[in-house]
Amino acid sequence: MKTARILAIAVTLVVAVPLLVLNVWGARMSLWAVEQTRQFATDTPSMTDPAPMPRNPLRFFHDRGELRDTFATDALTDQRSIVITEWIEPADLLTAGEPLPDPTHLALYAQARAPQRMIRYCTEVIAAFGTACDVMRTEAQFPTTGPTAISAHLTYIPAGILGDPDLVNNGEFFIAPARLYEMRDHEKPPFNSESRIAAMQKAQDICDRLRETYGNCIVSRLDLRPVEIWRTDLERLPPGTDPIRLDATAIIKIYADKTQTANDDLRQIVQSLTTAD
Repeated sequence: MKTARILAIAVTLVVAVPLLVLNVWGARMSLWAVEQTRQFATDTPSMTDPAPMPRNPLRFFHDRGELRDTFATDALTDQRSIVITEWIEPADLLTAGEPLPDPTHLALYAQARAPQRMIRYCTEVIAAFGTACDVMRTEAQFPTTGPTAISAHLTYIPAGILGDPDLVNNGEFFIAPARLYEMRDHEKPPFNSESRIAAMQKAQDICDRLRETYGNCIVSRLDLRPVEIWRTDLERLPPGTDPIRLDATAIIKIYADKTQTANDDLRQIVQSLTTAD
């Protein structure tokens, strides 16, 4: 009986709260419409900018949640991630002396052991621009030919200044990709710790520049993955050259006035900052 009563109260709240919010929003819309009608009905209508129309409350709640998770500096959230991929041999998932499992079980081994293996990359995230880091999830691919690929989605708390999105009027999220090494594969840096940290810092530098214009910025995602140099390219490079290079793409995210901002403009600015020396 007690459980049924609690469940009934919970269902009532789930239904009643959104209806209450919508009623409040409806009342605000009515007051806004009356005020606009009053202004234009007078002999000397106001020449100031009209009051903005109240926003849909459901959209407001969604935006506030995304804002909180994007710009929070006290919690790890799924709105910020560094995705690092590495190539491994199946034996790399095993402990010393442990025999290889049946190939049909490799996916289970990867699912169980990849987080412990990939947490080490958090040291690079913290060295570059984070105060905290953890493995959010991992993925594994076992192609019929070629190496096994393990990817880790690392969530992090930014160390730098993010800006204050609450200062933005008519706010909306805008995103733009930044290909950090837009060059031929053999010209890209090697896939090592130093290069990955440098890529994180480069993405952060782009965000710092954007913050000067828009007031806020976050590297919401950074993909760091290995690419292999073609044999013909490797043959003309010095002996012992690392054939595995780093490919890096950042997703830059800002919260800006939607009446004064466009995704195309942001993409052009990010492109110019990415290619700048």
